Amino acid sequence: MLSISALTRISDRLHPAVRLVSFDVFDTLLMRLVPSEQVVHIAIKNLCERYRQKTFCALSFPDILRHRIQFKQKMVERSYFSEAEWTVSQWLKRLAADRSLSAEMLLDIGLQAEFDAEVLCLKKAASADMALSFVKDRGLMAIAVSDTWMIISQRAVGRIIPFVGYTSSA
Repeated sequence: MLSISALTRISDRLHPAVRLVSFDVFDTLLMRLVPSEQVVHIAIKNLCERYRQKTFCALSFPDILRHRIQFKQKMVERSYFSEAEWTVSQWLKRLAADRSLSAEMLLDIGLQAEFDAEVLCLKKAASADMALSFVKDRGLMAIAVSDTWMIISQRAVGRIIPFVGYTSSA
């Protein structure tokens, strides 16, 4: 957690030409209320329900969850890192191909289901307002970045931030 004293130490060491400060999205600005596995379950339940409503065809929650887990495992096996870099879009396209479903429709429904699950399970971090006010009071600009959001695109991160109360002027 950030403190005023830590921010002051950092601020005091900044070169006068520095006008931009970045904060990591998670832990600094946003916190998940539940484990990431639970977010995945919520997203897949949303996907199955919305797909059924739109197409009148059912997707099996256990089958879709198993497919996602297996997709992630394959991506990890192909990666040099312990966590593979993959996105929900890549998984949904693979799912559509493997199940002979419309990729366009599955992407539309699936990305929205994932987005909604993330928003439902996020809140502002306790120190976020203090950190952003500190930066703003010094005339600096803050940007949100993440090196851990491989699964959801940076564009989706940008869409999530306003849902937890941030604005472009914060």
